[in-house]
Amino acid sequence: MIKKPRSVPNGRVRDKCGAVRDDHCRNGRHTPSMHAMLPRPSLMLRHGAHAAVCAMALCAAACSADRSNRIGFDGVAITPCPNPQQLERELAGVTARLRVAFPETYAGRRISCDPLQVVVLLKGDTRYRTRTMQWPHGDVTVSFVSGSRYSTRDMNAMLASGKLLRWFPDADGVGTDAVNGQIQVYAKDAAKFTRYRAAAIEAEKELGVPVAVTRQLGTVRL
Repeated sequence: MIKKPRSVPNGRVRDKCGAVRDDHCRNGRHTPSMHAMLPRPSLMLRHGAHAAVCAMALCAAACSADRSNRIGFDGVAITPCPNPQQLERELAGVTARLRVAFPETYAGRRISCDPLQVVVLLKGDTRYRTRTMQWPHGDVTVSFVSGSRYSTRDMNAMLASGKLLRWFPDADGVGTDAVNGQIQVYAKDAAKFTRYRAAAIEAEKELGVPVAVTRQLGTVRL
């Protein structure tokens, strides 16, 4: 016997779980408890901006990432910019705010052009909606990529544990590039630089964290 589906009120839809909800977050996976937390239109009118913020927070998450255990920005389409250093300086404030907003999951960012946008890598499976943020030239688009195995905070802990000594025992400097989200290893001489570039490939495979080796002349401050 085939059950006839129950009618759904205007302005609402039935999600994949069968729950009736307002027509937003159409592609999200809602559980009954999440459905119960969604604000009704009358409540949003009553409480104004506060309810709207709550609804946006609920709609931002709840979809699985398309790839887990991502190593850095591997597989993410980034279009190089013609003036990267200038953009880095002008977008420093945006980067700082993003690192504060996602202290536990921030795993780096890249600046992509055509169109200009800041692409943020996050640890975990939660996906977030694209948003805009203020910078010296108005609004800039900020998009998010989830699935990183480590956050920059995790990278700092990894350095403190001494794990990197296995691959870089006599490095001239090792640190975390917290803006771009990678381990930075410095080598002064050419032979060490060549050896460490090969070691970085092995470290990335085993640890799942991006490692950049830089030829550094002079003193390196850690």
